[in-house]
Amino acid sequence: MIQNGNIVEFIFKNKLTLGVCQQSNANQIRILTETNREVNLKSNKILHIFKQSLSASASRTECTHALKKWSERLEQHDVDIDLFTFWEVLSDQTEPMDVQSLAEMYFSDAGDLETAALLRCLIDDRIYFETKGDAGFMARAVEKVEQIRTQQNREETRLRSRRDTLHWIHDCLNEKKCGPAPDNSTFLEALQDVAILGQKSSEYDTVTRLLLDAGVKGKAEDQTLTLMINAGIWDEDVNLHLLEYEVPQHFSQEMLEQANLMEIDLETALSKRRDLRHLWTVTIDDLETTDIDDAISCERLENGNFRLWIHIADPAEFVNVDTSLDQEAAKRFTSVYLCDQKIEMLPPRLSQDLCSLVQGAPRLAVSVGVELSADAQLLEIEIHESVIEVDQRLTYQDVDQELESDSVSELLQDVWPLSQKLKQQRLDRGAMDISRPELRIKVSASKEITIKRVERDSASQHLVSEMMILANHLVAKQLGEVGIPLIYKVQEAPKEVADNGRPMLKRAEMSTQPGLHYGLGLSAYTQFTSPIRRFNDLVLHRQIKHWLNHGTACYDEVKLQEMIAMSDQALFCANYIQRENFRYWILKYFSQLESPRVMKAVVNFIGDEKSWVHLPDYCFDLPMASADLAGLREGEELDVSVEQINPRKGRSAVRRYTPPETVETSA
Repeated sequence: MIQNGNIVEFIFKNKLTLGVCQQSNANQIRILTETNREVNLKSNKILHIFKQSLSASASRTECTHALKKWSERLEQHDVDIDLFTFWEVLSDQTEPMDVQSLAEMYFSDAGDLETAALLRCLIDDRIYFETKGDAGFMARAVEKVEQIRTQQNREETRLRSRRDTLHWIHDCLNEKKCGPAPDNSTFLEALQDVAILGQKSSEYDTVTRLLLDAGVKGKAEDQTLTLMINAGIWDEDVNLHLLEYEVPQHFSQEMLEQANLMEIDLETALSKRRDLRHLWTVTIDDLETTDIDDAISCERLENGNFRLWIHIADPAEFVNVDTSLDQEAAKRFTSVYLCDQKIEMLPPRLSQDLCSLVQGAPRLAVSVGVELSADAQLLEIEIHESVIEVDQRLTYQDVDQELESDSVSELLQDVWPLSQKLKQQRLDRGAMDISRPELRIKVSASKEITIKRVERDSASQHLVSEMMILANHLVAKQLGEVGIPLIYKVQEAPKEVADNGRPMLKRAEMSTQPGLHYGLGLSAYTQFTSPIRRFNDLVLHRQIKHWLNHGTACYDEVKLQEMIAMSDQALFCANYIQRENFRYWILKYFSQLESPRVMKAVVNFIGDEKSWVHLPDYCFDLPMASADLAGLREGEELDVSVEQINPRKGRSAVRRYTPPETVETSA
């Protein structure tokens, strides 16, 4: 029974509190705390009754003063309590015990200070003992202790990792001193996700709070990108779009080894294919092209006609349906040509070697032969799986120079006029002749940027273009007539005319039904001439080969429609990545030019607030304020300056340039 003057300890508002009993009865106790507050409690809420007590006649002030003295003694009394050993002794305990009983067991002769110290230790403990309501304390089961330890270790590791992470972030961004990144893949993935996706990232809010805790201000997407670059995890010019769209940039070692084991079995190939190695065959490409997928030959026939051959590389012979190579090619869907790298659809052993129509080596091809009259009328078509051997590799520049010289090869003497007549036939049927120059940007391993403006209306460009258009048209015509499903390119005739009088062309679409391609002036058109770098072209090679060997199709129309749906998204992503990569590097090139960066421009479009100008020397369009084009019309020329360039954001400030006034000084 608690008596007046007893010093007691109890839990009040979740805090262990010291007090003295002022009045007690069977059901309730009135207690005065050291803060001079009165509390009414039930007797079973008292955890510890001190052996020493205060005088029942002590005044209120004397009681609070004494309690404060006791509090000071309790704070100063340092008792080393081995709670783990105590728990091991009591691990078989089946009933809860009050703190006085536990103190007697631990200390043998426990005083008030010792009991109070043990009470505090038990209350603070989160591992070995648990409170059992008003009954006291009880040792936890061994399994529960192990579980709690595991959870605590995990939490300690998490907190330590977070602390290390905050220090690392602060040092990388504020001190520019990046040590090794924290060994926490989840954390790094979250940072990278925000750098790639920005506010679209599910980790955005978490990473933003983490940056603020590290004392870092600014947009999370910008800071995380800087962090990855400063830490050396990403290169300064990292292509975030490749990461965003998860474009595979490397082939697995297994796939590379699989491709490296492949060879051309020439003896077997010749037993099944048309041998066209006797034909004088040339390729025409850029000097740096390594995946050469087309070649041409031409025969003069006794009847005065010509048999023109367009040979297309045959990767379908190596990439079989539903193999790992096929699945990887379908996943990539297209080769992606960037200023600073090339991401190929097929492993290099195929794209640059076995399938590439290199000079001086027998290669497998699908060859389209067409007999043409002297005025380029189509007379007879034939398609074969073939073996060819390129006799000469030419560049576009080689062909242009040869056509302008007095010494033109027999092949070019025949093919060039035919290509011109074929083109004129298309133009007569309403084809559009659109040849725009393009800018090619190459970035070396040392980040040196070189630019080259390429004219697309050169004789060589037109020649090759007509050969490919012809081959694609002939395949569409021939296989369409025998009912083999294909992926056609169709373009409806335009219904609107632009202000300049030109028809507003509609977008060319893919379809399993043949139809007009207005821009090319053809009744049927497909694309099979780039099977090394376009998956749909590879698919059409399988269609052609299956028809040649079995008279039927490899894929039905439904399967081709599925591929069209898949290709729309894949090609959109590839084109977007290539376009944004070009924008990044051209702006980076501009940023390296000496200011003021003055460039020739042509007004492309004038809007109410925003307009566009074209930089003809760079084949590039930039926006500028409409107010800065006052007095100009679309098509007019002007000088502009390009400043405040941010390649990463794709931004720049374009202003009309006015040369500073020349101040003449007299001698």
